[in-house]
Amino acid sequence: MAFRNFKMVGYVVFGRGSFNQLDQIIAPHRKNDKPMVFLVDHFFSAVPGGTGHPLVNRIPVRGNDKVIFVDRRPIFINSLFGYFVNA
Repeated sequence: MAFRNFKMVGYVVFGRGSFNQLDQIIAPHRKNDKPMVFLVDHFFSAVPGGTGHPLVNRIPVRGNDKVIFVDRRPIFINSLFGYFVNA
């Protein structure tokens, strides 16, 4: 089997209450009025009964930020790349 190495994010935060720190963690990376894009697995787009998943409501969306629900299948990831290139 061939192994592939992928560059990971610089920091990983985990543990109780870690999601509550997301706004504080990304604050230094916000640039003026430029939007942040949050890619969220489509699993969290809705729950039975037609309401949004509570996790989505906890994403610290500010100004022009976008939450995009993505399907983790490779074919969709390629089309998502096209969305950002053509935006």
